[in-house]
Amino acid sequence: MRPREADIIRLRGIGKKYAGGFGREQSFFNYIFSRRSGEPSYDGAGIWALKDIDLEIQSGEKVGVLGANGAGKSTLLKIIAGVSQPTTGNLSISDRVDAVLTLDTQFQPEMTGHENIAHYFSLQGLKSAEVKTLLPEVIEFSGLEEHIDKPLKTYSEGMKARLAFSCVTSIDPR
Repeated sequence: MRPREADIIRLRGIGKKYAGGFGREQSFFNYIFSRRSGEPSYDGAGIWALKDIDLEIQSGEKVGVLGANGAGKSTLLKIIAGVSQPTTGNLSISDRVDAVLTLDTQFQPEMTGHENIAHYFSLQGLKSAEVKTLLPEVIEFSGLEEHIDKPLKTYSEGMKARLAFSCVTSIDPR
């Protein structure tokens, strides 16, 4: 049995409540809908996007968050990234955390896929030697070898997402 690694991220009882601002009909609809679907619940004074979330992420783990629209995925990631503060609960982070909130916002449509990879890595503070080492890995993982020297504006949304995901996941967050 492998010894347990130190927790990098620990969430205990995390909750996030957003102010309501709904009209009477919409409030009732949100209340009924949340009870049937398991979506965030409306309590008369706002909407709970997250309630009582416990999570531990160990050193070296890569984690993805999946769920239906409105399930609180982005809210959870924003709390972990420090972009948003929880309404309830405790969060502790014992190392550097890189969160992928939006994949391709740093890409430039006029630049090629190859140029965008290098540009992304430079924005992340990687040295040119590190970029040269990572480039082939990113291109292969993205599956875009045939398109990598074409401008990003010619890529489909799925191709852009694959390129961005390949870049983001190739960097060790430590």
